[in-house]
Amino acid sequence: MKASETITLDVKPCIGRFYVLYAKELGRQVLANCIDATPEGVPKRMRVQKCSKNGGDVLMPHQYTIMEVDPQWED
Repeated sequence: MKASETITLDVKPCIGRFYVLYAKELGRQVLANCIDATPEGVPKRMRVQKCSKNGGDVLMPHQYTIMEVDPQWED
């Protein structure tokens, strides 16, 4: 690669966003953020936040249903 060349990354807008999911395996709602997406920009892998004993787990599309995108909460 030449010094004048630049690398561009195609980062999907859903990556890094927070979602409220219904995790089928856990039988409850969880807060998660998108860590991977399909080429079309649809969320794929979601990381559950550390708010439960299962914190940090990664869920695949067949394991969850999206309930809310970018939830807003008051402090």
